Amino acid sequence: MTRSDRMDLKNDYLNLDFLIDDDDEILGGNDDEFYKVIIADDDDEVHKVTSMVLDSFEFEGAKLKLFNTFSAEETIELLKKESNIAVILLDVVMEEDHSGLEVVKYIREELKNDFIRIILRTGQPGKAPEEDIIVNYDINDYKSKTELTVQKLFTSLYSSLRAYRDLMIIENNKRGLEEVIKASGDLFKYRSFKNFVDGILFQLNSIFDFNKNSFFSRNEEIANEGFVSIKEDNKQIIVSSTGKFNDSIGKPIEEVLESTQLEKLSRARDNDVSFFDNCYIGYHKGVNDVENYIYMEANKKLDDIDQNLIKIFLNNFSVVFDNFQLNRDVINTQKEMIYTLGEVVENRSKSTLQHVRRVSEISYKLGIYKGMSEDEASLLKSASPMHDIGKIGIPDNILLKPGRLTEEEFEIMKTHTDIGHELLNKSKRDLLKMAAVVAYTHHERWDGLGYPNGLYREEIPLVGRITLIADIFDALTHERVYKKAWDIDEVLEYMKSQKGKIFDPDLIDIFFEHLDEFVELI
Repeated sequence: MTRSDRMDLKNDYLNLDFLIDDDDEILGGNDDEFYKVIIADDDDEVHKVTSMVLDSFEFEGAKLKLFNTFSAEETIELLKKESNIAVILLDVVMEEDHSGLEVVKYIREELKNDFIRIILRTGQPGKAPEEDIIVNYDINDYKSKTELTVQKLFTSLYSSLRAYRDLMIIENNKRGLEEVIKASGDLFKYRSFKNFVDGILFQLNSIFDFNKNSFFSRNEEIANEGFVSIKEDNKQIIVSSTGKFNDSIGKPIEEVLESTQLEKLSRARDNDVSFFDNCYIGYHKGVNDVENYIYMEANKKLDDIDQNLIKIFLNNFSVVFDNFQLNRDVINTQKEMIYTLGEVVENRSKSTLQHVRRVSEISYKLGIYKGMSEDEASLLKSASPMHDIGKIGIPDNILLKPGRLTEEEFEIMKTHTDIGHELLNKSKRDLLKMAAVVAYTHHERWDGLGYPNGLYREEIPLVGRITLIADIFDALTHERVYKKAWDIDEVLEYMKSQKGKIFDPDLIDIFFEHLDEFVELI
């Protein structure tokens, strides 16, 4: 047979579909129906015979998809394109005496693929002695073509596929566990409770390939500030959802689920975790005895491995979830104490108690529009209510004086920035460190004529420049002990006139670009 004839026959084999149609799925892809096997040999008859023998071969109900290559070069090119190859029946001598061994080295050393089972076949054992090959090359079986009967081929292939299957189970289990651990850690990055539970559903859907119909419910209400309270009727309310449950947020589960689904939730409550033919339901009782459910619909019945991984995820989730709630409780308690402390100072000076909350909101929005990160702006939102904390050290006869202060009295009043800084700057907490900067610099002016240090332009920390605008804007629009509230037009005209004098001109431009939002806050 000429080389041309061989190439024609080779192409015929490459274009034949011995066992499957083009649209069928391959094992290791989306569906466990086929295993991929490469026949790599330069002998056309070997391809014919091997393909005929394997035509009806099945392993645990799965058939084969065969790929035919006639040289080491073609085999390597195929390996570059095709993934999830289970077994390669590899000839040693093809275009060169050791071509097959070069393929082995490529698979193990270049591709770093330890999963492919390599069955080395040779018609010339003398060119590749078995002992040397077994010791020096990472192969899984070695056969002389003269001894490779139909039964031995069947046995060798079956054993190789069994090993491949077991390796893939271990690998998938390992990857799944890595994803579970990574996902559990990633949940800490979420700042709000809603984003946190959205992340839980996203991670579960991604790891276990659920069909995206899922929800998270709890018998607790979440307020705007992040505080929670048990619902009086103790109903389970959907707080996060995907797929067909997307329109159910805020609804009691009794209005969303059928009676059979509600029954499954009850069973899950008794067992903590329940797996059904078409869904998984997780139950968790967290801190303060708050009850939570995760409901996920599956595309297929979950096997033991998936169930164990889900249990691991839920165990991690329970710890992360409780820590998240406790952490949010601590943060919210700190915020509430800060607001309360700020309001105590404002109340002492007879100012409107809501001043600190408005300054907080204005500072946050201005920070976001200036380009601060969400974390930085949120920190400023919590720190800015303490801008006047130093007034706690100012005598009543000055702080509560209804008229204009004398020059001497004003010098005493100005010391509230130093007092506030002294009170706060010893803390190592980011929040109190920023609050110390705000208290110290929120009376510095862009033109350098402010106090206590006469800082000039960008010498003034950004958080001080932002809080200054928020403080003055809110103070002018509300009544104080020493003045009446200004008309909003007067306030805006004044702020425009002080651009580049008192105020950072860039911040004032941003303020007026979003003026409607800031006016709404006062």
